[in-house]
Amino acid sequence: MTDIRTGAVRKVVSEAVRASSTVADIWSLFEAMALPKDAGVVQRQECRRAFYGGAAAMLELFTQIGEPGFEEDAGVRRVEAISVVLAQFGEDIQAGRA
Repeated sequence: MTDIRTGAVRKVVSEAVRASSTVADIWSLFEAMALPKDAGVVQRQECRRAFYGGAAAMLELFTQIGEPGFEEDAGVRRVEAISVVLAQFGEDIQAGRA
């Protein structure tokens, strides 16, 4: 298991996305890097549900940006806000707060 408190996870996921991986492929990478090898069925199921739920929420957030009437400036602000939240979460992981 890779320590998810390092930048290694972001780098691997970034490379996977650049390679046109599917969400299922990225889940497999995340599962291998973040879940203990001895994780039980329930832990894996709950993590998978949370992962896919997060992916679905992100898809909706980005899909709305392209809808008619959604202002470009609002879209930029949304993407920037998401970036800030995710960067903070990464810092919290590294500091042991998340």
